[in-house]
Amino acid sequence: MEWAVYFMISNPDVQERVYLEIRDKIGARAPELSDRANTPYVEAVIEEVMRFSPMTNFVLPHSNDRDVTIDGYFFPKETQVYNKIAASMSTQVPSIS
Repeated sequence: MEWAVYFMISNPDVQERVYLEIRDKIGARAPELSDRANTPYVEAVIEEVMRFSPMTNFVLPHSNDRDVTIDGYFFPKETQVYNKIAASMSTQVPSIS
């Protein structure tokens, strides 16, 4: 929630557009889950805030089903892997071979 407030303060144009979409599509009543389909900009902003600052750092461990090299690091088959969400959500794409 703190990141959402920070994001809105830092981007007043986004804040205004979110406000206008909520005002025009929802009005004064409390929002409902069914409103998500009618508020695509608000939905996109929420998803971007969650991408920028995920609620958790790690997901459940996984293991690879074959030998793999990622950005020059070798992982033998069945290596237990802990995925850091923030790294997965970044725009940098690793080199996998």
